[in-house]
Parts: sequence; structure tokens; C-alpha cells
Amino acid sequence: MSTDLQTPALGNEPDLLPTPKKRKGPIAKTFIALSLLLGLAILACAVTVGVTVANGGPQALLTMAAGMPIPDSAREPAFNQAVKTGGGDYTAGKSESAVVAEARAFCTRLDSGESISDVITSSSKGVSDLQGFGTVMGTGIVMFCPSHAGEMKTYLASIGQGDKAP
Repeated sequence: MSTDLQTPALGNEPDLLPTPKKRKGPIAKTFIALSLLLGLAILACAVTVGVTVANGGPQALLTMAAGMPIPDSAREPAFNQAVKTGGGDYTAGKSESAVVAEARAFCTRLDSGESISDVITSSSKGVSDLQGFGTVMGTGIVMFCPSHAGEMKTYLASIGQGDKAP
């Protein structure tokens, strides 16, 4: 009985020495570090919003948002979610971007010095779903121009709706 040993063919040997890896420069390292930090910050915000909504619904999110410096990119989705649940017939058939634009227009008018009473009165003419309108306006003020939230609460209290203030 003979045992034949097979020898590997020349040229098919595996590389025994590791190939050196290209080192990353300081700019690449900085970019990677900043990307990781940004990703972690976005994840932290998403978890905070998720927990807030889970613990108190959109109302808790609005309360949190009114007191925190949140970028518009995060405020618009929260606004749209709150309006989707409470906008009723007022928002039916309108795109999210149209409703956001309307809410921002309320803020622009308030920022220009108009009273909240005047803005509400002129904007609500012909509106059949006042509750939906109120949700859009109130949520818009809290999310996009929170500096007017105190004025809104005072107005709601003056018309006997103080318990509806966000």
C-alpha cells in the first residue's frame, strides 16, 4: 500500500504575510468620529421622543417640545403626528406640508405683532371644524413659535377653554 503525498502546485500558496493596511489620516478620523457622534445624537433624540409619546401621547411630546430647543426637522414630524390624531375634518384633504405652512403662517402673523385673538378670528372664518382648526393652530404655536404659548394659554383661559391649553 503506497501513500502518495500531494504537494501544492507552485504559485497557489496562500499569502503568509499580512498585507499592510492603509492608515486613515486625521481628516478621515475626525469625519468618522463626527459621524458616530451625530448618529448617537439622532438615536438619543429618537428614543426620547419615542418614550415621551409612549408615556403620554402627543400631548406629552408637545409639552416637552415647547420647553426644548428642537430643530425644525424634528418639530415638523411631531406636529404632523399630533395634527393627524386631532386635526379632524379641518385637515382632511390637505397635505402635511400645507398644514405645516398654515401653522407657520399663524406664527408669522403673531411674530409681526398681531394679537392671537385677531389671528384666530380672521383665520377661522368659514371653518366648520373649529376643534380641528384649534388643534392645528395650538399645536403650531407650541411647535413653531413657543414664545407665543403663554399668550395662547391666556387667550384660551379668557374664552373658558383654559383646560384645552397644551
